[in-house]
Amino acid sequence: FPALFERLAADETFNVSRLDIACDDHDGVLDMDVVVDKVQKNELNTRSTKRSVVSSWDGTQKNGATAYIGAASSDFRIRIYDKGLEQGIEEHWLRVEMVRPLASWPLRFLMTN
Repeated sequence: FPALFERLAADETFNVSRLDIACDDHDGVLDMDVVVDKVQKNELNTRSTKRSVVSSWDGTQKNGATAYIGAASSDFRIRIYDKGLEQGIEEHWLRVEMVRPLASWPLRFLMTN
């Protein structure tokens, strides 16, 4: 990745606005219903004060939810959702994403770590 970030930094035509890091759970370590319940009850151990759950609906039936920890405008946000459901796959596949605006990461950090 260092070569990629060096190239991006050197070319003014490139614009990278954020960096997402994803971890996938295929083993059932996380349960989406439990995640949603904990977020809604504010039973989290985090410094973030903004938390929300967004439910998705297909007509009259709920077909998923996304849990957010951290504000959309913050330098750090966690998003948890059922990737298997999103992809129409009948298997356990939850995705946890850390979303950070690239401006909040010093370029030297990205190039050396």
